[in-house]
Amino acid sequence: MGVCILLQNHVGAVIKDFTSNVEEYFQKRKRSKKKGGSMINVYDKDNKIVARVKENRNLDYWDGHNMTNGGTGLHKGITKLKDGRFVLIHTSQWIGDKDYGEIITKEQAIEEILRAGKEELIEQFGLTDEVEKLENQEIK
Repeated sequence: MGVCILLQNHVGAVIKDFTSNVEEYFQKRKRSKKKGGSMINVYDKDNKIVARVKENRNLDYWDGHNMTNGGTGLHKGITKLKDGRFVLIHTSQWIGDKDYGEIITKEQAIEEILRAGKEELIEQFGLTDEVEKLENQEIK
């Protein structure tokens, strides 16, 4: 009898956790589907919130199975603030993961864009001159 009660309590707790996780998942999906997408906090190197930007995944690429950048369910985007700083946006489809943006340098922005193969973003963000300098580097 005692084993049945323990098992019942355990099953009840598992169902409650599952229900909570499912609710969190659908709330996250609902937020991201709102008009214009969800807003992401942007942090500086001191972990202070310095801006909020719209979620985007413009650095994602097709890996043969999914649109991703960083692993299954992980995504990256990039944007530029009005003051000229670049923001790398990290988003996740995994329950419990928090989406965030981080301030990055111009050089880091170029590297992220080139690694993702999203060369159309070079012109969009006004980085053509910097990339041309890279292309003119020679290995000696």
